[in-house]
Amino acid sequence: MDINFQIDKYKDEIIKDTMNLIDIPSISSNKIALNEALHYVINIAKDMGFKAYTVLDDRIGIVEYGDGEETLGILVHVDVVPEGDLNLWRINPFKSVIENGYILGRGAVDDKGPVISSLYAMKIVKDLGILPSKKVVLIIGTQEEVEWTDIRDFINNYPIPSYGFTPDGEFPMTNREKGYTDVELVFKNDNSNILEITSGNSTNSIPDKAVAKVSMDYNLLESYLLNYKKNHPNEDISIEKLKDHCVIVAKGLAVHSAYPEKGINAISIICNFIKGFIENNHLINFISDILYNDFYGSKMGLLSNSEFYEGEYVGKNVISPTMLKTEGNRYKLICNLRTSYFTRKQDIYNAFNIIKDKYNFEFRFIDYLDPIYVNKNKKFIKALSDAYEKHSGLRCEYNLAHGTSYAKAIPNFVSFGPIFPNDEDTSHEVNEKISIENLLKCTKIYAQSIANIILSKESFID
Repeated sequence: MDINFQIDKYKDEIIKDTMNLIDIPSISSNKIALNEALHYVINIAKDMGFKAYTVLDDRIGIVEYGDGEETLGILVHVDVVPEGDLNLWRINPFKSVIENGYILGRGAVDDKGPVISSLYAMKIVKDLGILPSKKVVLIIGTQEEVEWTDIRDFINNYPIPSYGFTPDGEFPMTNREKGYTDVELVFKNDNSNILEITSGNSTNSIPDKAVAKVSMDYNLLESYLLNYKKNHPNEDISIEKLKDHCVIVAKGLAVHSAYPEKGINAISIICNFIKGFIENNHLINFISDILYNDFYGSKMGLLSNSEFYEGEYVGKNVISPTMLKTEGNRYKLICNLRTSYFTRKQDIYNAFNIIKDKYNFEFRFIDYLDPIYVNKNKKFIKALSDAYEKHSGLRCEYNLAHGTSYAKAIPNFVSFGPIFPNDEDTSHEVNEKISIENLLKCTKIYAQSIANIILSKESFID
């Protein structure tokens, strides 16, 4: 099977379709753009000769090839996180460009490049003209970056694949993923000097900007800021005087909330600053006392005791404040957690419950997904591993994902690319990008993986 020839044949179309898909601003909350993005992919698939359609009121797209009870699933998504601070982008995030061999734009690597790569991988296998013994199904979600209402409804109403992968992580292969949790905390605004405080636009991104409106004397604030910066010289905080109040702005560095230590959390910065001159505000105290410069939950009893399960690394718990807004006389704060294999929902509930009275908040779970572990000795994993080794020239090893992916949605799914070892991961970051060389290499690996499974007479269910 000459996959290299087929990749050369479709190279320009893969690049063009990836860029066209990026140019659709399909942020998870934008129903019109989501519909456009989903149907863009479905129409390509129809032109390729696949059976392609949408279900659940255009919330899920399906592309099918082959037949049989045993099904390989590929789970992707066309929704993206918001662009963040536009001033930090070199380009319009929804007007993709090619720069130094990379495609730049929001969603390039998460997950629009892999969507197109997976679709063309199916086309390459179809072009072989060999009757498959199994079915391959591309499942296209529209709410991966928020609460997974789309895929949950799909699982409850339609048959699920026997096994599969999502191209929404890292190579070689991720057979372990941390758990995912969003907890909403509600505090009373118990200090009239704070008129409003807001930050963040995505539950799974570290916010790069926080703004507080306060009823305080400007000169006193400026004086305090000068003293504060002596001890915190790397924190970017500014104050503006308006007619009847002052505006405090804290700037940080946006990164994926799976890696909070790589970013600078604007919520933590602004609350730690405000605590110095405003007393008895439970929200401010909670963030400053519990979350400021503590990524691992040690101050609320969530510090991981062990980082290994059955000899494989499962990581530490991490926790971050990611969204904050003021509603009348109360604040709503979202905390995002990525948990190791040993931490489950009850543990998280207990940690918040113990301190809720001290900081006077109520809390509820908005989203929760258990950590996952898939045995690396399964037959379908061996088929994926062989494809990776053949077309990357690298040994397939099995990794832990600190972020979360659609692999959690369906049993017997793993995360498989598109980010290669030692590549920069720009998911959710400004100037998000994917290497054209690696996008094409992904397509080879995915095509080989599909062929290894659906063209084989052997069953891969074990």
